[in-house]
Amino acid sequence: MVSGWLSTLKAEERLLLHLHTNPLPERSWDVESTLTQTGISKSAQIQRKHVPRTIKAAIKKGLVEGTSRHVSGSRQRRKVYFLTPNGQSLAEKLLSRISPMKVEVDGEYLEFGNLSYGKKPLLVLAHIDEKCKWHDEPVSHPKEE
Repeated sequence: MVSGWLSTLKAEERLLLHLHTNPLPERSWDVESTLTQTGISKSAQIQRKHVPRTIKAAIKKGLVEGTSRHVSGSRQRRKVYFLTPNGQSLAEKLLSRISPMKVEVDGEYLEFGNLSYGKKPLLVLAHIDEKCKWHDEPVSHPKEE
């Protein structure tokens, strides 16, 4: 469980945003650990024990697929995940839904889309509280297992 504005997003939505901003490189055998269940858990702030269920549901809906690749720093191939075209489309719709959101930053109101430009949306959302106010330190932290 997370707090802050991230808590308003379902685990599947956080999964889609994470995979949208961390795409599987085409024709690359080596990939980063962000595409593994552990990497997804950390970035999307989904408890590790809930990640398989979230991924399985997204696969069943045709939003996510998995494949085996070599993960940097690992000795063997591991399962990694990526968005299907339908998942990509849904993630883009989600981003377009939250982009116009007004966030209070030092007394000014900025659109989330401008605030997150060039940054990973989940990292930016972790700094926004339930009242859409920006904090220099993250307000969302994954709950300990």
